[in-house]
Amino acid sequence: MNRFGNPRGFGTQETMAAVDLGADGMKRVLFAVIGLLALSAGAQAADDIDLKRLEATNSCFGCDLSEAGLRDANLSGADLREANLFGAELSGAELSGADLRGANLTRSRLRGADLRGADLRGADLRLADMSMAQLNQADLRGADLSGADMVGADLRGADLLNARLGGANLTGANLRGADLHRTELVWVDLTGADLSGADLHGTELFEAALVGADLRGADLNGADLHESNLSAANLSGADLRAANLFGADLSGADLHEADLSGADLSGADLSYAYLGGANLSGANLSGADLRVPNLQLSSGLTQQQVSSACSDPERPPRLPSGLESPPSCAD
Repeated sequence: MNRFGNPRGFGTQETMAAVDLGADGMKRVLFAVIGLLALSAGAQAADDIDLKRLEATNSCFGCDLSEAGLRDANLSGADLREANLFGAELSGAELSGADLRGANLTRSRLRGADLRGADLRGADLRLADMSMAQLNQADLRGADLSGADMVGADLRGADLLNARLGGANLTGANLRGADLHRTELVWVDLTGADLSGADLHGTELFEAALVGADLRGADLNGADLHESNLSAANLSGADLRAANLFGADLSGADLHEADLSGADLSGADLSYAYLGGANLSGANLSGADLRVPNLQLSSGLTQQQVSSACSDPERPPRLPSGLESPPSCAD
């Protein structure tokens, strides 16, 4: 048994299976491009000299560790800056506090790895398997996580400023308090994710899946959420000022005490949503579906806004006193 916890020494992993992200049209094109670019980032199998150097010193700046077998390895605090870890097997590895700035981790396997406090600035993690990984307080600024599998990953307090996560799967991930502002989250799957208190202002989230996500108190000021699915999401107390929610699905969402002033909700589905105490001053509700939402305690709502939306006469919205129901959506 060597220091890396591998009784068979180092080795190369089998070629990773192609990722089927189940997307259509433009999404397939996007992922095909990501895959081709990721493959172009590959290299030959790990260099034995570099592996021995890493084992002896826990430092391997710019080393070739591509496809290395490092499952359950103890690399806590390791210096792996600009290392080539393309396709490396790092599942269960201890990488807390490791320096992985600029490292190539494309298609690597980091399932269940401990990356708490790791420095991954500018790292290439396209199509990496990071499911159930611990990334608390990790620095991922400028990292490329396009198409990565991050199901159930713990990213509490992580810094993802300017990171790219297009097409990533973050189902059930914990992003509580994470810094995601100006992050690219196009077509990302955040179903059931915890984003409470996260900083998402100015973030691109269009066509994202946020079904049942927890966004309580999140900063979404100026975020682009057009045509995203936020059904049954908890957005209570969220800052959605000037957010783009055009065509978004907010059916059954909890928006009480949310600030939607100046937001674009045109064509959005707000059926059965709860907006008690929400601020709708200057919000664009043109063509929005207001079947049965509770708007009774909301503020800033005018008759002009309500009249520009639509509803079902048999299931009208609950409105503040003095406002009349919108026209029928069937008209």
